[in-house]
Amino acid sequence: MKKTTLRIVAAVSVVGSTIVAAGMTSGAATAAAPATVSLPPYYSELDVTGDEMVTAADLSVAAESLGLTDASPDWSRVALLDTDADGELTILDLADLSQRIIYDDGPFELVEASVIDMQAAMNAGVATSQSITQEYLDRIAAYDRTVVPGGSRPLNSIITVN
Repeated sequence: MKKTTLRIVAAVSVVGSTIVAAGMTSGAATAAAPATVSLPPYYSELDVTGDEMVTAADLSVAAESLGLTDASPDWSRVALLDTDADGELTILDLADLSQRIIYDDGPFELVEASVIDMQAAMNAGVATSQSITQEYLDRIAAYDRTVVPGGSRPLNSIITVN
């Protein structure tokens, strides 16, 4: 039987000099979501609602303001959303804003999660790189090191985790 080495690398998200989530734990330690989430500017710089992240509320403000120009009286409130700097809020600005929304789909499910799903969960503060790494280690312990009912020995396909 061929043995496979699985290497798990914990992701680290760094904003400026602040580490948002980092590392890997051993044993049964679990990581709690950070109390405050520090997002990269791409996900926060177009915030017009004051919650320090681009959300559906910002998208609603932009949608209600479509067609405003730099000559409009309310322009100063939404000028930040004019991403193409043409002096008018258009559907292109709305589309750019929608790409910057942090989606929180609730609890993070590791099974079938893509790297994009993992990054979205970390950006939303639902998971950390540490908690995702621990979930992988727990899955290895649950499926690779246990004897299946009716079986004679565990799978043991993972030699080492680094």
